[in-house]
Amino acid sequence: MSVDPDLVRLLKRLKLGPLLPTLPERLTLARAQQLDYVAFLTLLLADEVQRRDQQALERHLLQAGFEDRVTLDGFDWASPVQLDRRQLQQVFTLEFLQRKEHVLFVGPVGVGKTLLAQCLGSASVRAGHSVLFIRADALLAELGQARADRSYDKVFRRYLAPDLVILDDFGLRR
Repeated sequence: MSVDPDLVRLLKRLKLGPLLPTLPERLTLARAQQLDYVAFLTLLLADEVQRRDQQALERHLLQAGFEDRVTLDGFDWASPVQLDRRQLQQVFTLEFLQRKEHVLFVGPVGVGKTLLAQCLGSASVRAGHSVLFIRADALLAELGQARADRSYDKVFRRYLAPDLVILDDFGLRR
């Protein structure tokens, strides 16, 4: 089914052009189910809201600066590293954010601290929180440079703005 060119122009003018790929399918569905105008419009707008929400999520995950896209769903609980699963699941409720508490993952190199931190950050973004993931050496270098060029306050505020700041590899040098 083709879409009226005037409708295409109007949708693009209203910045609703992304509706166009699914519009013929939605028109066919509306006719088949005899949807009234309000139900059809609701269906179209729900598609657009879902698309924009997904786009925003992707943008926020990118802005957070994660090295990898990971979730706790893919975590290998059978690994030889001993973790308190119940305690870890409690952390992933994200209640610590409301209580303004800190979370610290400690252990030797290679046990999955970075993976867990990125999983926690990803879960936080998906829950609507702002997150910044940065290596400690990069943070310290940036703060040192900011102090030298007198932009310290501005740079420091950027690190205070997110709901969650994840400092990785705090004890390592690069």
